[in-house]
Amino acid sequence: MSSINGFGSAHIGCSDVGADGSYITTEWVIAVIPLVPIRSLRLLPTSHSNLGFFSSSTFQSQPVPLHWPHVLWMYATYLAAAVFFAVTDHLLGPESSGFVASPLLSSLMAFAFSVFSIWVSRFIREGSTFASLIVFAVIITFSFVTAGNISAHPDTSWRYMYFLWAAYATFYIVKYFKKKDSTTNRQKVRH
Repeated sequence: MSSINGFGSAHIGCSDVGADGSYITTEWVIAVIPLVPIRSLRLLPTSHSNLGFFSSSTFQSQPVPLHWPHVLWMYATYLAAAVFFAVTDHLLGPESSGFVASPLLSSLMAFAFSVFSIWVSRFIREGSTFASLIVFAVIITFSFVTAGNISAHPDTSWRYMYFLWAAYATFYIVKYFKKKDSTTNRQKVRH
């Protein structure tokens, strides 16, 4: 499994996690996005090293039948993206002035699609912090550009976007510290 500049193959998905830490993943042919499933494997991680921008993992693998939930989920994601763009295109139909009249609606549409993209891209971002930062930056930039481009009032849409992303970040920061506090409390109880 290898890819160069987003072309090659990659393991995507993690399900049916066993007590030993093994899990089922599906190997895909990728050209920036996953295109065709090749096979599914049960992987057991044996080692992992992280060297800054590069990471390396070793696994024991066992072939399993193609895991259809992974395949269906990936194609459903593409269908959801197509529906989003079709709805946006319908809202911006030929009889309109080319914009969604409500800045709030345009901001919510762009934000919802962006959060969905972040959630879906977690499979791509599993191995690298650097890749995660790049994916987040691209998605957030895309959300602002989209909200501004489809709104009749781009400045107002951008203000809504700042608010929505601040709320999103606050939610995850609070969630992170709650998780960290609960982990710290569990460690204190053990000692």
